[in-house]
Amino acid sequence: MTPLATVILVLAILFVTFLRFVKQILHPIYRLLTSSRLPTIVRTPEDRFLGLEDIGYNFPSNYLELNGGCGVKLPRIHYLDEGPRDGKVILCLHGEPTWSFLYRHMVPVLANAGYRVVIPDFIGFGKSDKYTSAHNYTHELHMITLRLFIEELNLQNINLVCQDWGGLVGLTVVKDCPTLFSSVTVMNTGLPSPIISFSGEPSIPRKVLSFLPITLWRSVVDLFGSW
Repeated sequence: MTPLATVILVLAILFVTFLRFVKQILHPIYRLLTSSRLPTIVRTPEDRFLGLEDIGYNFPSNYLELNGGCGVKLPRIHYLDEGPRDGKVILCLHGEPTWSFLYRHMVPVLANAGYRVVIPDFIGFGKSDKYTSAHNYTHELHMITLRLFIEELNLQNINLVCQDWGGLVGLTVVKDCPTLFSSVTVMNTGLPSPIISFSGEPSIPRKVLSFLPITLWRSVVDLFGSW
């Protein structure tokens, strides 16, 4: 990357960061003015799921309203809980844009083998409630939801099965709470690598410079992606 390109990228990032700061000031005012017309949370009607039993999704629904702290309730979570309650726990996490429906063919096989199969729908997916504003959806939201979900069900010695964004969320919780898990099955997902490494090549300055384009892209997405 040439010095001129580096300067342009840095200036662009600073400018977009300033606009994001202005947005943080104006966004609450915008939400206040539109809150009477826009519901904060919506729930998909049950009739939207009619007929799924004909293609293998024939399981009773379970729901939780988790306590987010400070008296705040998180949106209602839907989950499947199949197999013997004293069986070894298999926790399956879906990605985007699917939901627990993804694992419909695996559930009977695992449950019949004696496992307790637990599959939550992340907030915004499947039969779980949805925020109407994209601004509410963050990695931290899904991560804390999963941690509270595991705690509420008192799941122990978990065998984690994860794919896509479910992997990024689930593996973060594995990192934070390793004693809760006994095994991990990783499918099509990612393992984020550190931006800066203090060993090996390339050097730290070169790695920082290589990260400037993605930093600008993420800043622009955050600026225009949600209101």
